[in-house]
Amino acid sequence: MTPDPLCQICLKGMETVEHALLLCDWARATWFRAECQWTPTPETVNSIGSWMVKCIRKIRQGGGEDQEKRIIYGKLAEKQQTQKREANRSRTYPVTWRPPPENWLKANVDAAFQKENKTGAIAVVIRDSKGKMVLGFSGKIQAKSSTVAEAQAIRQALIIVNNLNMGKTLIESDNLKLIQTIKSKTTIGEASAIIQDIQILMKELPEKGMTWTPRNGNRLAHAVALATESETLHSTWSLQPPAEIRHILRSEILT
Repeated sequence: MTPDPLCQICLKGMETVEHALLLCDWARATWFRAECQWTPTPETVNSIGSWMVKCIRKIRQGGGEDQEKRIIYGKLAEKQQTQKREANRSRTYPVTWRPPPENWLKANVDAAFQKENKTGAIAVVIRDSKGKMVLGFSGKIQAKSSTVAEAQAIRQALIIVNNLNMGKTLIESDNLKLIQTIKSKTTIGEASAIIQDIQILMKELPEKGMTWTPRNGNRLAHAVALATESETLHSTWSLQPPAEIRHILRSEILT
């Protein structure tokens, strides 16, 4: 029997070393979720050796935040080589909400979108490193697509953090394509105006970050967005959380 050269995880590409460690959807998500949050693409990866050399040079040429990246680079490189095993384990141990570092806040965002009438809702849930909810926001919106709706949620989170001078804050979404676009300073045509706003707001915040999480790590914002869109959430939900929200908060604090 001839071995199948197709990647058995994503079923999209030939299972070369470069594909297995860098270009498979699971591998790209793992790289992006790491501290460095790099985004390897077929255009930037000729071989794994040349790509690693480029990354090392980029780190050495940088300073400040990149200096910290240099310290953890060796461990990260080793970690990525086992990404397939980690992907299989993640199916057994679902990802949950991850608290931010001490003295930081995390703003999880999400959107619910109705394609038929181009309406939806956005949610922003800000929690501290102990999982305590500091602020919650939700609202109805008009949008052309789910991507535009998700971008509106990210923009709203940045506006809140900026206007309230909330300090060190991570913005987290489960839309991988959108987060990669923002971090790589590129754009998505249908959401280009909103992404431009996001880039401007990011520059105004001295201490901020943008991260991606799977849907299981964004349960609370997702639940709030759905309930807001279906108009089953009362206006004081962040002060007097309904049962579903209390349950998610308790379960994520315990984990």
